Amino acid sequence: MKRLTLLLLIFSLGAILIVIAPVFVFGFKVIGNTGLCPNDFMDILLWAPFMAVMFLLISKEVVESGGKAGVPSLVVLVLFGMILFEGHGIHFGANAIHNIQDGGEEAGKLLSDVIYFYDESLGHWLYDIGFFGLLGTLFVMELKSTDGEKIVGGELSVLLVSALLFGFYAASSALEGQTAYEVLVYFVLLIVISGIVSLKGVRKIMTKRLTLFLCSAGVVIIVAYTIYYIIFGGLIEPSEWM
Repeated sequence: MKRLTLLLLIFSLGAILIVIAPVFVFGFKVIGNTGLCPNDFMDILLWAPFMAVMFLLISKEVVESGGKAGVPSLVVLVLFGMILFEGHGIHFGANAIHNIQDGGEEAGKLLSDVIYFYDESLGHWLYDIGFFGLLGTLFVMELKSTDGEKIVGGELSVLLVSALLFGFYAASSALEGQTAYEVLVYFVLLIVISGIVSLKGVRKIMTKRLTLFLCSAGVVIIVAYTIYYIIFGGLIEPSEWM
């Protein structure tokens, strides 16, 4: 099994365990007067270092497998990484304040509006731009590489399971971050680009591990959002009904 496939499995499992699992176990209940939920503690302690290490390792594997590693690509990766962690910091800080302040008081209305903007608007947008920008850059880098051996058997199964987990993570996070439609368009574009490249015979998608992973995750997101929309009548935040 190729190392990139294993890294993508760890990447997806880690995202689920750090961000999604604590919500299902503990819910969104704030602990004391900290303004933080259990998943927030996991977030601040584990999420940023885990993602930083994983993106570095995945980038290394993409380059070593033949992906283009020129200065422009590396600069773009660093830029998106900075945006990702800036957005994460803004979101985390504002979210903690948002949890403990009482927006119902008239005197705190302006403060509530400002906090909400940084928490639910700017923070999530920067977060998603950085996160999906990193994935998109690696996607383009791998797509430009020469074709390798076809992905089959157990490795293909592991890759598809990883995509299923990551698709669930990305779909859930985008719903709560109110960027579900943007994320949906993003993955549709990845699938369309991959399809065009494959149909033209320029590259064989079944030899591209990251590309196949992202396209499969995109299919999971499309199906999940379709079912979710039918059930709830829209792509609403899970915290509104959980």
